[in-house]
Parts: sequence; C-alpha cells; structure tokens
Amino acid sequence: MEKLEIDGIKIEYNVKRSERAKRMRITIKNGLVAVILPKGAIHQQAVDFLLAKKDWVIKHVQSSCKDFNQLPKRKYESGESYPYRGRNYMLQIENAPINKILIKAGVNVLIITIPYLLDISKRPEAIKEALLNWYKNQARIVFKEKLDYYSEIIGVEYASFRIKEQKTRWGSCSSKRNINLNWKVILAPNEVIDYIIVHELAHLSNMNHSTEFWELVAKYVPDYNSQKRWLKKNGISLSIE
Repeated sequence: MEKLEIDGIKIEYNVKRSERAKRMRITIKNGLVAVILPKGAIHQQAVDFLLAKKDWVIKHVQSSCKDFNQLPKRKYESGESYPYRGRNYMLQIENAPINKILIKAGVNVLIITIPYLLDISKRPEAIKEALLNWYKNQARIVFKEKLDYYSEIIGVEYASFRIKEQKTRWGSCSSKRNINLNWKVILAPNEVIDYIIVHELAHLSNMNHSTEFWELVAKYVPDYNSQKRWLKKNGISLSIE
C-alpha cells in the first residue's frame, strides 16, 4: 500500500498491472484506491494519473468511505443477520461442552455452537474467525462445483483455482489459466455467483473484454448486465464485519 497526499488529503493506493488492460483506470472500494496499469506503463504514470484525476478521486474516496462507515458493525451475537448465497440467515448462538466452535446452516438460520469455557470477552472475535472459515469453506465447495459445470459446457479448461480476499476484484484469470475468486462472492445471490464464474472462465478464451468476450458471457448468462448492476449497487454490503 502506497500513500499520496492530494490537496492535504492522504490517499492510500495500490498499483496493479494487467496484461488485459488497454488503458489506465482507477477503482475505488471502501476508500481504497487501485490504479490499474496496462502492459508497458511505469509506476510514475500511475502517480501522474492520480494527480490528473485528483478531484474525481477525492470525491469518490470520501463517498466510498461514507457508504462503508454507514454499514452497521456486527457484534457476532444471536439475532444478527448474515448473507449467504443471496439470502439472509439469522445468527443463533448456543453453548455446549465442546472444544471448538461448530457452525451449521439451517432454514434461514446459522447455528453457532461455542464451548462453554470460551471466555466471554473472546467470543465475538472467535465467532468472527469461525464464520470467516466457514464462509471460505462453503465458497470452495460451491465455486468448484460451478467452475466444473460451466467449464464443461463452455468447453474450456482451467488449471487451478484459489479462494482469495481481494479488496477491489471479485475474480481474476491469469495467462496460466489459474482462476482466483473472492470468497465474498459466496454472500451474493446464485445468479451473481454464476455471472462471476462464467466471466472468469470466458477469459480462458478471450483475455480481454472484447465484443467476442461479452458475447460468450451472454450465451451462458443472458442477463449478465443485471448481475453487473447488482454488484455495483450491493457489492459494498457483501461483508460479515
């Protein structure tokens, strides 16, 4: 993470290089700025680009932070609502004579069983960590099933896939045919998950966002524009914090 002061405001940003990018662009999420550089561009160009777009950057960083901070902060206690595959599940915490936290999904409820002896002051953080691990495990299972299904009907092969926590991307596909997927996608509706899976698999045929690329995506997700709009509107809420 790098820092740049613009008109007295300190901006934190990352510089990312993309072989698919045809021009420089800026993305902002939760106040974090990312400058995407095309092949051949140098670091100083990213700094110059930020300065040239300073008014736009400051406006959207402040707006992004405001939206993020307005989200209610969870306390990891019974009665709270957590998203999973587009549906809200109420947290139900129970105590039992066990050694580790267990999580089970029921009908519109996430049942979390915690050890009797777990210190009360440590429970929120322990529950948060257990939830994070549970979501990531579910993501591995669901994403693998969908990757295998869609790769077969599209007629492409991926080398491997990994679950990651990317601050500015929902997924990525490398030239080595490796796919990375943000675990937070598992919080979104199934239609959105399908779109992101198909989007990354389509890059195995087209490592760009050409007309041919979007035609391939549309073949398997005809309403992909609706899913893109959903992500733009609701992406910031895909969180368990």
